[in-house]
Amino acid sequence: GLGYQRRVREAVVSTQSTGYNLSAVSNGILACTTAMLGDSPDPMDPKELVPTKTKRPAVAMGEPSSNSESTTEHDEEELADEILMAELEKQRNPVEPVKLNDNVFAVHPKPWCEHLEDHVHSAPATLEKSPACQTCGDNSESWYCLSCYQVNCSRYVNEHALFHFIDSGHLMTLSMADLSVWCYGCDSYVHNEKLLDAKDKGHIAKFGVPAISVSLETVQE
Repeated sequence: GLGYQRRVREAVVSTQSTGYNLSAVSNGILACTTAMLGDSPDPMDPKELVPTKTKRPAVAMGEPSSNSESTTEHDEEELADEILMAELEKQRNPVEPVKLNDNVFAVHPKPWCEHLEDHVHSAPATLEKSPACQTCGDNSESWYCLSCYQVNCSRYVNEHALFHFIDSGHLMTLSMADLSVWCYGCDSYVHNEKLLDAKDKGHIAKFGVPAISVSLETVQE
């Protein structure tokens, strides 16, 4: 009769709405079966018609799925972006020069760093005086990567030397403006005998003659 049909509908609603409430599911199935057999189901607790707050997986009814892996990947991407932005900000604000007087400033390079062995490779036979950045073509402030000798522009142009470091992990780079060497790993200028070959070739490119040797002991003082 109509009473049985109503109870069946209530039981079905309870069964579909309860998520992982196994007790309510089993009671709903029992009520459905009893009604279909023509017997009068036992009265149902109205609380069992209220969906539980237990999170249910997506079902084949168009319900969107909650993918924990996608959430994790999204969090990792956000973390990577934050690290990149922090690195960019750090490298855009290098070490401050030491003020010697009102008109003279000095930057003291490190005499050694732990990255010299792995990130300084032999320079090609010749370097160019004003090589163009391989990304944007600017040659106003060019830097040679001392790992692969790719040319990129400075942080004050389009920052392609900085982005090359981030993309490649190559830490040391030679400025063709003043023949200084910057280590991204140390956030510092470095002057060491291992750098003299590249600096000397840079000096020949700029001035046509080898560089005058500078005592490393003087640099350390």
